[in-house]
Amino acid sequence: MTIYKVKTWIISAWISIGMLGVNLSFAQPIVRITNTEDSSEVRAQVFRYLDYFAIEEKVGISVIFTKNMPDNMKGMTYCMNQNKAYPYLIIKVRIDARLSKREHNLVLAHEMIHVKQYVKGELKVIDHKRVIWKGRTLQHQYTGTRQRISPWEREAYRTDNLIANICAEQAGKPLLAERLNMSGFLLYRKK
Repeated sequence: MTIYKVKTWIISAWISIGMLGVNLSFAQPIVRITNTEDSSEVRAQVFRYLDYFAIEEKVGISVIFTKNMPDNMKGMTYCMNQNKAYPYLIIKVRIDARLSKREHNLVLAHEMIHVKQYVKGELKVIDHKRVIWKGRTLQHQYTGTRQRISPWEREAYRTDNLIANICAEQAGKPLLAERLNMSGFLLYRKK
C-alpha cells in the first residue's frame, strides 16, 4: 500500500469517526420493534409517546412482544445501562404478545410512562432491593398487589389511559378504554 493510500485511508477514517460524533450529538431516540406484525404502527405509537413526553434524549428503546411473560404481568420495562457510561440509555419494553390489540395499546402507553420515568431521571434502580424515585431512596417491593403498589406504578396506572387516548386522538383513531382500575383490569368503552 502506498503512503498516499495510507494517508487517504487515515483521513477518511478520521472524518468518519468525526461524523459519527456529530451524529451522536444530534441523535434522536432509536426505536426497535420485534415480534409483531404491526411494527410500523407500534413504532408510530412509540414516537407519539416520545413526542408527548418531550423525550429528545439519547435513548434506544426496544419494544419486544413475547409470549414468555411472568404470570400476571402484561408488560415490563427496564433500563439496561442506567448506571453505566454510554452515550445512549438502553431501555427494553416487554409486552405480552397474547393480549388483544386494545390491551397491547394500553399496555404500551403504561410502559412508555416508565420509559419517561427512566429517561427523565425520575426512576433509577440502584440494585434489586433499592430504587431512587424522584430523589428519594426507597426499598423496592413487588408491585403486583394493590397494597404494595409502588409510586412509579401508581403514576403509570393513573395516567396510562389518558395518555393512550390523547395519542390515539392525535393519530385519528378511536379511544382505547374508559379507564384502567388499580388492579389492572381494563374497563372498555362501549361502542
